[in-house]
Amino acid sequence: MMEKSGRRLHPGGLPEPAGLYSHAMKAGGFLFLCGQSGRDSDGSLALDLEGQLKQTFRNIGAILASEGLTFRSVVKFTTYVVDKGHIAEFHQVRSGIYEEVFPSGDYPPNTLLVVTQLAVAELLVEVETVAARSDTDPARLTIRGMDKQKVGQFASELRAIRPPEPYKGKGIRYAGEAIRRKQGKAFAGGR
Repeated sequence: MMEKSGRRLHPGGLPEPAGLYSHAMKAGGFLFLCGQSGRDSDGSLALDLEGQLKQTFRNIGAILASEGLTFRSVVKFTTYVVDKGHIAEFHQVRSGIYEEVFPSGDYPPNTLLVVTQLAVAELLVEVETVAARSDTDPARLTIRGMDKQKVGQFASELRAIRPPEPYKGKGIRYAGEAIRRKQGKAFAGGR
């Protein structure tokens, strides 16, 4: 059973959070998962990297599924691996997992960080995840109900806007600065 408290999520089948945090939180069309580790629902932990990484991805999958999402919804991973000596094994194990959860080969971005230790000394790997609902996919967004043709026309019109002199060629940021100055507001950057 999944407990929801506002936007915070504690899906069933996962170990209780070890501290003052939620397994996941919804914000806008995104789902942010805290760093998941290889602990299973009863708190057991495999002693090797392979076992921990496989359980970590099972935990991520359970959280995604609790919100009706899949691994296709993942837009970013941040991975923490203890000890650079584990990197080759991590890549090998992750390749097998990715073949299963990303069969199309469309892998999300991943930042891999090597650390000396995680919050619990026995943990060898932890993975933070950001997922997006399909309706937040920029390729599917429309502007106030405009169809794709009108969105394209709108984008063309935006590109045609020229910044006022003397900001020509310096980009939109400077055009915004000119507008703020014209309105009598100081530019925070001091330029």
